[in-house]
Amino acid sequence: MAGLAAGQWFVDARERAVVAALARVDGVVPPLGDTVETSPLSTQEVEEYQLADLDLPAATVTAGADGSRSVVSSHVGADGQPLWSVPVLAPASAGASSGDAGPSDVSRCVTGAGKDATAVCVVSDAVLTVSDSVPLLRPATTTKVVVVGTDDGQVLSTWATGPAVAVASLPGVVLTGYADESSRVVTVVAHDETTGAERWRYTMPLSEGSAAAAWGIGRAVYTVGDLAVVTDEMAMTVLDADGRVVRDDLGRGDGVAAYGYVLDGALVVSTMTRSGEATTTVLAPDGDPRSDRVYTGDLMTPVDDGSVPGLVLTITSGSLPLAQQMGDESTRPGRGPGLRAYDSATGEELWYARLSTNAGPTGAIVLRGRVYVTSTAAAVVALDARTGRRVWKSADTGTDLGMFTDGRWVYSVVHRPLSSDDAWLVGWDLRSGAERWSARLPDGLEAVTVEGHTLLAIDFTNGRSSHLS
Repeated sequence: MAGLAAGQWFVDARERAVVAALARVDGVVPPLGDTVETSPLSTQEVEEYQLADLDLPAATVTAGADGSRSVVSSHVGADGQPLWSVPVLAPASAGASSGDAGPSDVSRCVTGAGKDATAVCVVSDAVLTVSDSVPLLRPATTTKVVVVGTDDGQVLSTWATGPAVAVASLPGVVLTGYADESSRVVTVVAHDETTGAERWRYTMPLSEGSAAAAWGIGRAVYTVGDLAVVTDEMAMTVLDADGRVVRDDLGRGDGVAAYGYVLDGALVVSTMTRSGEATTTVLAPDGDPRSDRVYTGDLMTPVDDGSVPGLVLTITSGSLPLAQQMGDESTRPGRGPGLRAYDSATGEELWYARLSTNAGPTGAIVLRGRVYVTSTAAAVVALDARTGRRVWKSADTGTDLGMFTDGRWVYSVVHRPLSSDDAWLVGWDLRSGAERWSARLPDGLEAVTVEGHTLLAIDFTNGRSSHLS
């Protein structure tokens, strides 16, 4: 008996060590208690989560009622006020109205690409308006670039420049961009970050159907590593740090919508055909198309403990007939909604699991050699990460209202009873799928999400989040 007790102690100790190690994985939350409790977020926490969710810089440009512009810290102090504010543009001419301030202001900041904590801002008195659904840009009379340290608000460099509504940052270089309405040409200029001196410029014609006035208001110019990406509604061009074209084959083809984003230091291009077929291309760091990785579906960014190195997951959303939803998931190659696994080194598809799901790109968890995902038919489905074989699935139907783990169990939001709006949080054993824990969410809370290691509950009626523990 003593030997059995010692053996059990060893097993329990090893389990505790594994759970402790998993607690350090981004996206894993601390263990929940017997009941769930909520507490409000502080103003600083709200600001931090918004910055993280939207990938916003640590500074923004605000417009005063008199048309002036200031660069303002995105972080707030205990009093709820910005940590610092720096006036950078004097009040506009008498012809400008106070109504020009606010959402129509085209000034913006991006995070500096250098080692220091900086924001790189294009500050302009240009104003965008919309009339009968047509964007109209009132040209700027004054435009300048401001580089500011985000720790203390110190202006590190500033210079006047030509018209610009887009801004991006490479190490030591500031990129500005502007679309000319008459010539329908986009011009991107690279400036020395310290002096503002021009290093190079790149021009491209606007694609047919693209509105010059609206160009640059979104992420028309952005950077990844030492590469710059210039886009409009129908084109995407990749340049190197010296302005040379690296790729110009990433635009939208006939009937195909495409957009790019940066993930883990790589440029990812997602395309969607008119028939709804999604493809994801991860570009090689040097832009060489021979080293691209092309995957079917939308790329997922799961909570991942690294137990299956090189595993890439994609999801193709959609619905399946009820009989297929309730049946076994197939690991044979196939089309339609489901989860796919690839080898990142070779791009080879390893397996396909048929699932009816609308799970978002973060709706998966990889722990201890298994993949956990939610589906229409089941709140949680556990798959062998190396083969795609289903290990277990929950009896509760999926709701797509949140799934997470504390390293002991995997949790999901379900409706109990199914026909009600009562939201319950249920925890299942990672290995066996046995239900281990459940609690009804407080009234008004309908979904959960994770920020870092913090579990948040969401109230859909007002969009507010609260701590959940």
